[in-house]
Amino acid sequence: MGKNPRSRQRQRGISLIEVLVAFFIFLVISLAILQMLSMSLMVNMGAMARTELQARGQQVVESIRMATIIQRAGFAVTGSGIPFPLAETTSPVAIPDDPNHSFWGRQGMNVVEPSARYRLSFSIADGETANENRVWVVTVSAVPNMSGHTYMGRALPRKVVHYVAQIPKE
Repeated sequence: MGKNPRSRQRQRGISLIEVLVAFFIFLVISLAILQMLSMSLMVNMGAMARTELQARGQQVVESIRMATIIQRAGFAVTGSGIPFPLAETTSPVAIPDDPNHSFWGRQGMNVVEPSARYRLSFSIADGETANENRVWVVTVSAVPNMSGHTYMGRALPRKVVHYVAQIPKE
């Protein structure tokens, strides 16, 4: 009542071809997962760059808004490059990248950091809102440095942020 010897030979194990096919399938799945992880890292790095550049743009607008309030209160604001009283600028005004600058650096509005990875500039235009209020439209451009440096470990030359805000005229 023993088993058939031929059926025992068929059940011995898996063949080399089956092992290679299983290994190939595992390899393809692993490469797909690694590609997804790599892509998600790139997307996150780009989002982080845009977020930082947008925050810097917002900080510049708030500094211009604060300087405008200080100037309207009768105090002098010098060395900022902001045309007082606010007026249109035909070309963008570059913010100096010196962290010790009296207005934009650590001594003033603290917008510029040592070894900043970006360049900031702003322009001011005359604008109107829907309800006929007169406003100044301030556009801040934040651009990563292109001098051979990478941004947060990656080369992100196209991450440019334009932050636009309105400052009411008085």
